[in-house]
Amino acid sequence: MNDLLKLAIEGPGSARRWEQISRFHASASITGAIWSLKDKPGLLGNVLLEGETRDQRLKITPFPRPGQYTTWEPCWQTIETAEGVLVAERLDPAESFAGLTRQSPWDDLQVAYFAGEANWKYFAATFILAGSDFVNAETEPWHEDDIANVTFS
Repeated sequence: MNDLLKLAIEGPGSARRWEQISRFHASASITGAIWSLKDKPGLLGNVLLEGETRDQRLKITPFPRPGQYTTWEPCWQTIETAEGVLVAERLDPAESFAGLTRQSPWDDLQVAYFAGEANWKYFAATFILAGSDFVNAETEPWHEDDIANVTFS
């Protein structure tokens, strides 16, 4: 493991701690210009993210309105009531983005997919990349147009 990866893992609480847990919870307000561009401003304000550490699964509550939640998995997206009644679902949700442009609005399931995938990876990626089934190595500095880009050593 290189020093940069080791630093990244130790920052959020260490790989040892990550191995001890199976779920994580975080309160968040997911804001930014993208939501207005996609016609969904404020949809992800004040939400609870509940994720699993061993499986790619994240629940966002409330979503898209109080009394409902969404569950993200790479190949399946749902919106359900607080009682667990299915409101909407999409198999292969990544496929729903095919043919869209940067200006295309998104439906609620597309917002949920984007937010679910991104946030699960934000929490888990560092630890996944440190696993024994990944090989990492520092590369030589990358130069473009005779300008050296930032490198870590």
